[in-house]
Amino acid sequence: WCDQLVGADGSRGVVNRIFQVARPRSRATAVEVEVPRRVLEAASRHVRPCFDFDYVKEGYGWVFPKRDYLSVGVYTLTRPATGLRERLAEYLDEKGFGSAGRESLGRLQGHSYGVGTRRLQPPECPVYLVGDAAGMAETITGEGIYYALESGRLAGETALGVAARKSVPNEYYRRVNQGILWDTRLSWHFSKLFYRHPEWWTSLLRFSPVWRPLLQGYAEGLPLYRCLLRAGALYLRSVRAA
Repeated sequence: WCDQLVGADGSRGVVNRIFQVARPRSRATAVEVEVPRRVLEAASRHVRPCFDFDYVKEGYGWVFPKRDYLSVGVYTLTRPATGLRERLAEYLDEKGFGSAGRESLGRLQGHSYGVGTRRLQPPECPVYLVGDAAGMAETITGEGIYYALESGRLAGETALGVAARKSVPNEYYRRVNQGILWDTRLSWHFSKLFYRHPEWWTSLLRFSPVWRPLLQGYAEGLPLYRCLLRAGALYLRSVRAA
């Protein structure tokens, strides 16, 4: 028994199935492997991080180096998401991982989660749905850590206010619907444009006035719309200066 409940049990969690708070418009799928650096051949030990947009339909492949291993995977918005293991195997070969990459497929991990949630419907009891459980993810890349942390913060603040009789549970949903979900809706619509012509958008990302403020914005934890506004303003200034 509890007075309040925070639903942070993931994209297929039981809390949302019971209370029907979120209804994502679609689902994204990602598969990844972690290749230990110690088993890599010398030529592959210093692979650079990369995003290869359009490697799979409506998605991308990635290599993300970490201290002891490299995370390698593919992400797609296509439904149904079939053949991803085979595409990941090809991607590992193309990136030069060799036998180490093929052996890592035995440790493949898959993730499927909701994207494009329009609004959260407040239940009649003090339940706060956060993160992947509420379909809070940036649709183009699938990134959801910022939204999980921010929604968790808002849920905590609201729960404290409710316990002190200074707030009501619906305050959480008001703030999320007007804040976080405004941003995730924007990314869902923008993803349709991006993956319709990924070659055009990736060409634009090669310009320093575009990619620098985007990366800086993500590093500062800014939502997507603020990153885009910053990149657009800087790009326009560079065009006028030229």
